Amino acid sequence: IGAVDRERLLARHAAAWRALLEPFAGIDEETAGWAPAGEWAARDHLAHAAVWERHRLAVLRGEQPAAAVGIFAADWAAGDEDA
Repeated sequence: IGAVDRERLLARHAAAWRALLEPFAGIDEETAGWAPAGEWAARDHLAHAAVWERHRLAVLRGEQPAAAVGIFAADWAAGDEDA
């Protein structure tokens, strides 16, 4: 495997994120928030994807993943992401 081109990875990430968001363009808040009981709504799925995307970007940028996703470093180290 060759050397990693960080800028190329960041550009691919941005393109993938735009492609993910495109189907949701124009959906109003009520529609995005609706889901059957016990299921995730569209906005829940997007929020989940956004957190993991922030994590991946932090890794690519050499930043702290825990801080990027809003988790205290001690909780991250303990594997307690729900804290």
